[in-house]
Amino acid sequence: DAEDLVDRIVKTNGDHVVQARMYCALLERYRRMAQRANRDLYRGETKRSIELAARLRDAFGDVDGPFGQMTMREYAERELYELTHLQVGQAAPETIGSDLAGKPMSLSEFRGKIVVLGFRWSAENDHIVSDLDELNGYFQETYPEKVAVIAVCDDVSRESALTKSKSIPMSFRSWHDGPDGPIKTQWNNRSWPCMHVIDAKGVIRFKSLRGLSETGPAVESLLTATR
Repeated sequence: DAEDLVDRIVKTNGDHVVQARMYCALLERYRRMAQRANRDLYRGETKRSIELAARLRDAFGDVDGPFGQMTMREYAERELYELTHLQVGQAAPETIGSDLAGKPMSLSEFRGKIVVLGFRWSAENDHIVSDLDELNGYFQETYPEKVAVIAVCDDVSRESALTKSKSIPMSFRSWHDGPDGPIKTQWNNRSWPCMHVIDAKGVIRFKSLRGLSETGPAVESLLTATR
């Protein structure tokens, strides 16, 4: 059992940093389980993840976080927000920014449609764009006005991202968030490419899906349920 192993290591190693790293690794394991679509099945892992994140925040906040750009306290607070506000079955938070052309863009604009939210792309790393374009083309043809595909761009330059979007050309809207921008932070996005699916009422239904093979069926299941 992973938790028993961590407890044994922590009890025999008094190093504050080592202890923090072990609890962090355990939290990462549980958070991946807690992200699964069947939330009821993993309710215990979600609860344990919250407990571990709170421990890291309160007892190890001064230790460097796992990604080198934040303290363990900052890391734990982001995890706690995701675990308590961004789980499957919870309302997606209002997300506000500007698109590639600099025009205001908000998640609530798409209320009433199933939303595929793609994280994240740049002019130099656009792997997710082709998948999102294919999804958008398919659903606009088969279920017009019922599905919206949108994305988050983390390119440093809005201009280069806009140029790239026109050269593809890109068929969906995207925020320009920049590196470590507020949307990436709000959604605690640490892996890419990935897609979240939000239903027409604004509730998160699927998280961290990979590619067309996972995202397409997820959207289809929501469309089928509303027929």
